[in-house]
Amino acid sequence: MTILNTDWDNLSANSQHLILSFQKGSGIGAFFTGILMLIISLIPFRKKEQWAKWTLAAVGIAGITPLFLLTKSLNAVSGIMTPYPLVLALLVILVIGFLLSLQHDSTSIN
Repeated sequence: MTILNTDWDNLSANSQHLILSFQKGSGIGAFFTGILMLIISLIPFRKKEQWAKWTLAAVGIAGITPLFLLTKSLNAVSGIMTPYPLVLALLVILVIGFLLSLQHDSTSIN
């Protein structure tokens, strides 16, 4: 694998550790963001508590946006293949879902 115009094995141990730490940190952040969103979806969102949809959107956007910016930047600067299109798609789906939930609330009959 080529990273920063050199083979992985030619990178210093510190550089390898730094890259792997960023990857693991991003993965851990994404994992716990997903767990939090799952818990909110299964309990307060199902009970139709109004704060839950706003919290889902806020947590999702706060978790996915930095991941998108990081993966897109890494791809642009280094040419490394990153999953930024998938991350962008997830962000777009989250925003569309949130907007549809707002529209549903304004048209629902209580």
